[in-house]
Amino acid sequence: MTFHDDIASRLEDLRQREAAHREKSLRLHDAINKAITLVLTLIAVGGLTFLCAIPSEQQLKTSAAAELAETQRREADIEHRRTVNNSVVTALVACAGIDTDQAKKIVAHMVSGLIPNVTFTY
Repeated sequence: MTFHDDIASRLEDLRQREAAHREKSLRLHDAINKAITLVLTLIAVGGLTFLCAIPSEQQLKTSAAAELAETQRREADIEHRRTVNNSVVTALVACAGIDTDQAKKIVAHMVSGLIPNVTFTY
């Protein structure tokens, strides 16, 4: 083998190793790109899922308004019941000649159903 043949052989060997290295590098590069695409897709899907789970501002406002309306309705109902019960207490004091505490106890028993055949419809 001549010097020139030896150099040519080594050069060919280097070219083959370089080609193999380049091929391996390209496969690695493709795998990394696929992994990045997969991660970004998962992030996008997860982000969309997360965003879909968050109630919108309008839904929150509607929910808060409904909650407020329900609270106001309950408070109005309690006040109405208090007014009716107080009017019954006043009538018992005036008609039966009993004191206010006794009348309040009687009304409380009526409301709770402890006195038979008496019901309150508010």
